[in-house]
Amino acid sequence: MTSKITLVLFVSWLFLFSLLVSILLIVNSTITTPAPHASNQSEYATGYIVRKGEKEVGLLLGSFHTQLNYDEQDRFKTMFLREAKKNNRTVFTEIPTEAIPAGGVEASLVHAVHFDKSVKKQSFESLQTQLAFLNRSVFVGEKVLHLPLSYQFMSNHPLISLYTCKMTQSYALLYNILYNVFMENAHAQFLISRAGAPDRVAKLYRAYQGGTIRNGLSNEERDIFCMQERDALYADTLASQSEDWLAVIGSQHLTGEQGLVELLKEKGFSLEPVNTYKMAMGPDTQ
Repeated sequence: MTSKITLVLFVSWLFLFSLLVSILLIVNSTITTPAPHASNQSEYATGYIVRKGEKEVGLLLGSFHTQLNYDEQDRFKTMFLREAKKNNRTVFTEIPTEAIPAGGVEASLVHAVHFDKSVKKQSFESLQTQLAFLNRSVFVGEKVLHLPLSYQFMSNHPLISLYTCKMTQSYALLYNILYNVFMENAHAQFLISRAGAPDRVAKLYRAYQGGTIRNGLSNEERDIFCMQERDALYADTLASQSEDWLAVIGSQHLTGEQGLVELLKEKGFSLEPVNTYKMAMGPDTQ
């Protein structure tokens, strides 16, 4: 009986603590409305051969998070395996290969190298950290709340951050249900208005196939995805490598004034553009 009472008290305390934390976060969060796209619309390549002086030190390939057909999957897998084996490269991905979702360009990399113990693999961040910042923004009514959790804090305390964000979202969900009832589905219409053009991803992928990519994220989205902090981490990590590397990351990380391409140039690297898609689909890739 005593243990049951203790359990009930603990769960009650945990619930109240989570509610208090969520309220404090919401009160101290920034409230935003949809932001315009970032001003830098420069065109970037989907991949780069990276050199330090005359020496080739790495290969930076942008990926695309969309479903590939079977032929594309097979060809990307072949290309990734070939490039990973070249000079015994260390393969870098945003999150551990075992956590990368199926279907996209990076999934083909998983099929190529994940079970190959001879290939050295390293991730820039943990899955929990990525899930934390992806859940840091909360839709409340017709506003977006960005919880005041820095990327550094989420990296150092990923589970606490993820739990806090999820609990806040659960309370926001209850609020949004009531908001829809009393405000004639205003919350649902707000979410629809933020969805963007239905062909947005298709246009970006066609450009990706052609070898170019532009910044497809708004200023707000770049903040939500912690792009500036993550790109700085990626650049510092790659610049510190003493051995050849292959980095496969979302192609949007290559764009922008503070993107990975510009940061590597600032660190003294020269970058030769390549078409990631054609590297996989070209006649030399069987």
